[in-house]
Amino acid sequence: MRVLIAEHDYHVYTQLLHQAAPDLEVFSTGDSAELSRMASDCPVWLGQPDLMANLLRQGHKPQWLQSTWAGITPLLADSLSREYRLTRAVGIFGQVMAEFVLTYMLGHEREVLARLMSQVERKWDNRTGQSLSGRKVLIVGAGDIGQRVAEFLLPFGVHVYGVASSARTQAPFIEVTALSDMTRLLGEMDYVINLLPNTPEPHDLYDAKLFASFKPTALFINVGRGVAVVDADLVEALKEGHLAGAVIDVCRQEPLPQRHPFWTAYGLLLTGHSSAPTSPVAMTELFVENLKAFQAGEALRGEVDFSRGLLKPFRTSRRLGVGSSARRHRLQRTVSYSENHPQQPVLPVACAGLALRGLAGIPAASTCHRFCRWLRQRAVRNPLECSAPCGSGPDRSPPCRGCASRSGSLAAQDNPRPSRYRRCATRPGFLRLRLARRRWSWRQ
Repeated sequence: MRVLIAEHDYHVYTQLLHQAAPDLEVFSTGDSAELSRMASDCPVWLGQPDLMANLLRQGHKPQWLQSTWAGITPLLADSLSREYRLTRAVGIFGQVMAEFVLTYMLGHEREVLARLMSQVERKWDNRTGQSLSGRKVLIVGAGDIGQRVAEFLLPFGVHVYGVASSARTQAPFIEVTALSDMTRLLGEMDYVINLLPNTPEPHDLYDAKLFASFKPTALFINVGRGVAVVDADLVEALKEGHLAGAVIDVCRQEPLPQRHPFWTAYGLLLTGHSSAPTSPVAMTELFVENLKAFQAGEALRGEVDFSRGLLKPFRTSRRLGVGSSARRHRLQRTVSYSENHPQQPVLPVACAGLALRGLAGIPAASTCHRFCRWLRQRAVRNPLECSAPCGSGPDRSPPCRGCASRSGSLAAQDNPRPSRYRRCATRPGFLRLRLARRRWSWRQ
């Protein structure tokens, strides 16, 4: 049996397949042209959907395609052939997804990010954290991964509820309600975890109306699909206090644009689609198991039924959650907030997510003021504090090279404490870039 591997880590999968199934003829390469040539001779494909989609566009077609992702949206474009068997990666993400969810639930209860802020201020913080015991958790998407997450959380004493396409009895959930009836439970939940796949039904599910039903102290964790959330409505709900915070792992558009409001939204933490990395070892075991079933003509684990219209791609016009003129205006207003209101800044990125527990009652402007004061002690400018040109702001710091070059001055070269990380205060996002590149020392 000839197997084509189209993966960035193709050398790892090649080695693992040779060990697990020595009789297989494995073809793999990092060159796209060579990969296309090999595709016509291989009836079985293993790899990531974005690379496989390119091969399908070129007219190649396998008998069976095993995706290494749980999501298969790139393979479901209307222009691509569906005359083959397609299977998703199932049963290998439950453990890592549960660990991710538990990380931020415990961090929320134990006020981990608030402790960091206290350390930045050199303030002894002896507040006692809370426990997960007795908390109510709603898992929206009680499928394979949702079931594993629920089982993982049970030993911590939480009460787990589920949401599925239809109401049913399913252990270990106390109750599994229909998607259309989830609003009934939202007001009681301390945690809402979205695990819904990219199907048409949950598109824009989490809108302003639904967020208004949340418990004000609830934490929203989205590890399902970004299309389920109306971005502008989530930013507005956080600002109005409908929920305590949000951990967003998946977005409508990835990477997230530099001017997207999520970067500066109060109480929102971005994790960059890192919740469930694929394990090559586990993926190889699943593939070998499915390969035996394929050769025997049996059912495959994680097989996609194209006839049901499962996981159809979302419309690109909705990528940023702009579903109406009102939402579009709200999104544009949020994007320009930090530029037009320098005296009432949103949280800088180093403080993002601090509202998840301990700082939920502290205004964003107050938190930013303390953070800016800490920056000034180290002769670092904060663009969210003042929109005036360098050298004329409240901290009176020397001008950066950007402002000096525009004014024809070489004053920046006379800066007694030059830094290659300094940027013009009027350039959006510079603080985030600098903080991402520099390893901060919290001591003077």
